Amino acid sequence: MRDNTIKKTTIKIAYFFGILIISIFVISKLSNIDKADMTAKMSPASLPVITMRSGDKEVNPLHGYLSEVNANYVRGTVWPINADRTMSFKINTFGQKISNVGFELRNIGKDNRLIADEDQTEFKEHDNTIDCKIQLAPVADLILAGREYMLVIKVEVNNAVAKYYTRIVWTEEDETRYNIDNEIDFITGFSEATFDREKAKAEYAKYLETDKDKEKNDTFSRVNLHSSFDQVTWGTLLDKSTVDTKSKNNNGLGKDKDKEEETVDVRITDHTKPQIYVNDIQSDVGTYKLQYRVTTQEGNDNRLYNVTEVYRVKWTKKRPFILNFERKMNCIFDTSSYSVGKNSITLGICEPDFEFKESGGVSEGGSVFAFVSENRLFSYNNVDGRLAYIFGFYDKENDDIRANWDNNKVKILNVDEDGDVRFVVAGYMNRGIHEGRVGIAVYNYSASLNAVEEQVFIECGQAAEILEDCVDTLAYVNDSNILYIMLDQNIYEVNLTDRTYNLAVEDIGAGSYKISESEGTIAWQGDDLTRFDVMNLDTKVKEEITAENGEKVILMGFRGEDFVYGFVRAGDVAKDQLGNPLYLMYRIQVHNMAALQEGSKPLDDREVPSEYGYVTGIKKIGKQINFYSVKKNENGEYESTDELGMENDYVFKYTQEDKEVRNKVTQVAVDEYEKIVQISTKNEIKSKQIRVLTPNQILFEESRNVEVELKRDAGKNPFYYVYDMKGKAKVYTDSAKAVKDAELKFGAVVGDTNNYIWRKGDRLSYNRIGSLTEKIENYEGITTKNPTAVCIDLILYHYGGRNVDVESSLASGNSVEDILRSQFTDANIVKLDGCALDTVLYYISKGLPVMAFLNNDDAVMLLGYDNQNIDYLDPRAGRIQKLGMTDAKDWFAKNGNHFISYVPNEK
Repeated sequence: MRDNTIKKTTIKIAYFFGILIISIFVISKLSNIDKADMTAKMSPASLPVITMRSGDKEVNPLHGYLSEVNANYVRGTVWPINADRTMSFKINTFGQKISNVGFELRNIGKDNRLIADEDQTEFKEHDNTIDCKIQLAPVADLILAGREYMLVIKVEVNNAVAKYYTRIVWTEEDETRYNIDNEIDFITGFSEATFDREKAKAEYAKYLETDKDKEKNDTFSRVNLHSSFDQVTWGTLLDKSTVDTKSKNNNGLGKDKDKEEETVDVRITDHTKPQIYVNDIQSDVGTYKLQYRVTTQEGNDNRLYNVTEVYRVKWTKKRPFILNFERKMNCIFDTSSYSVGKNSITLGICEPDFEFKESGGVSEGGSVFAFVSENRLFSYNNVDGRLAYIFGFYDKENDDIRANWDNNKVKILNVDEDGDVRFVVAGYMNRGIHEGRVGIAVYNYSASLNAVEEQVFIECGQAAEILEDCVDTLAYVNDSNILYIMLDQNIYEVNLTDRTYNLAVEDIGAGSYKISESEGTIAWQGDDLTRFDVMNLDTKVKEEITAENGEKVILMGFRGEDFVYGFVRAGDVAKDQLGNPLYLMYRIQVHNMAALQEGSKPLDDREVPSEYGYVTGIKKIGKQINFYSVKKNENGEYESTDELGMENDYVFKYTQEDKEVRNKVTQVAVDEYEKIVQISTKNEIKSKQIRVLTPNQILFEESRNVEVELKRDAGKNPFYYVYDMKGKAKVYTDSAKAVKDAELKFGAVVGDTNNYIWRKGDRLSYNRIGSLTEKIENYEGITTKNPTAVCIDLILYHYGGRNVDVESSLASGNSVEDILRSQFTDANIVKLDGCALDTVLYYISKGLPVMAFLNNDDAVMLLGYDNQNIDYLDPRAGRIQKLGMTDAKDWFAKNGNHFISYVPNEK
């Protein structure tokens, strides 16, 4: 009996192990889809880095590109070259063997013309560096002083050619090269002095413009020229500050809230030498970025912070001036020294608007959330306490200038309740299998496998900064494994399973388009204003909103997932001062896709109250929707209700409840840190039960690359690229919005050929366009013609002597822009609607006339300015007149600041 029992037990055990082995085999086969061989850590960076040399200074770190990038969309840094047209640079090889070094010099313009292509012969090799010198003398006659060109340094390494891009400008006889060495010495001296209060007070405090009304001085994460001296010099972080950890732990700053009370010191103990970037350089103004790290000590713990400083500096013979200064400080979250409280994970001193997303679900959602800290992706599982460092190019083993370059962006697509995270990385790939390439990589983190799998890598020839903005605009993946992304002016759908792509919506940017908060619904409208389309990206179902009885319907925007639109009666279309249509909406509706597909009525449907006249667009969307509105004045012209003195906007108060947030980002005031950022969690955190995970990447045999061909007609549908002081890009289809944004960001606008459309600070103190004076004096019947036609005539003459029957064209219903665009074959029409006079004088400074529109449908032309006055042509008077600068600003502002000009493409 006993032997029989033992036999049965043995059989059961064998059966159990047999089933176990088969299960493991099956699960392994199912997990290893597409021939996944194994997992491994991301490979380290291997490409060299180049820096420009000026004496003992190393400036403008350049990173190598292995993918083909359209040079017209690469801006990067800029470097002024010597009067003898020479420049020096250093290659840091990081131990790699360099086979050859050469360079290309290209024109920045429509043709991107190659000026020179030469091998580098003058260099000195050291252990891990190569010193090089370029001489542009053979092509001296082909480059112009003061104009930017694209220099492409080519380095042969590891059987490939890496390209390094930088703009250069020849300063001709200016031996100071636009004062670049003086300005760099000044800003690096200022930065270093912030860690030495005595020196800062003696030498640099006078440059601050402290203003308590403009800056609250309540966080170290953001400091600027208006901050207090104490704030700029790091306040309590520079002093040895005593901290009560019991008080600290109540705010979630302690690593373990159950530790006994103790006292520790918090202070800055170290900071690295800054990396210096020249983002813009003019004859007397330079824009610079410094990046370095700060280490703080809190008891036995050290914390690292990324610090970015940007400066605009004006250099004069008497003294330098700081026009702009901003400093951002962000803690680098580290799974080896994280801080938790009872219901919080502390991210320390940083900006609170970082990427954050939690898992869905109506009642049980929020178990898992993911967040991005300084371009590194993490997730936390509230249920089992798993904290995962999912993705990042830099870590403790890979933390040099190549790995921690920030020319990329991580965006979270979705998080599910099992802990899986789908995300994209857009821009320059610092290391790994795509090192040196520019594109959009889609990844999936599997919590069950604790591994990251690449699903697709998309390349399209665009610059990294532009791809970051594209991903910001739209990147959405549905349950069918379809990625929707906006590239250039089209929305593409990319199948993540078979890695094919199609156009989902073509030329969406040519008209009006809006995207919901989740990015799961898009709406767009073309030239046909009797309808617009709405598409659910989860189901690919497309619906249409139409107007009836000869009316028009105007798409205005989204509030969450609900889209807002208005109806215009037949005949209720006026014109603004530029001759563009002004749609007068008398009725507003709010709808969403779910209700639309069910055949339900709109969520909201109202007629605009008579006291508000008509709605023309959305002013602001938040808890309520504020609209722009206009009414007829005594002269029968439409004026905004703001101009008519109405104190309150026309408003939709929103009654629908917002989506419940179970884990949320909050700011907490803490004495020694001023303000810190933390994630308040859904569940209580048991710090001793937290498991830290660092997943590897799944390796695959086959390529997962997809090359997308961009098809936008840049001549027909131009884009405008705004670059801020940090060098980050924002893409616009509206030139006026681009110029206004660049003005606010103290940056520049460039067009599709990398030519300047507008540039902060690049303006003469006075200028006058004398070439039109004789034409104006001899203009027959100038006082009897339509003033708008006269101004268009003069612009066309200035552009190239074009002779067009402008009055007939205007009478036929063509707008000013239509007429100019039909005649300008090699220029950008720049609408400047809403831009201030100070902003548009940039064009006069460049010798380009500016047309201004008045409320009475007349037009005048700006032809000159100095510090006190402007010169303008009034066709009604038939002569050029002067007007005081203050009066001119008021006059144009009262007329709505409606301007238009043009910029010829550089050749």
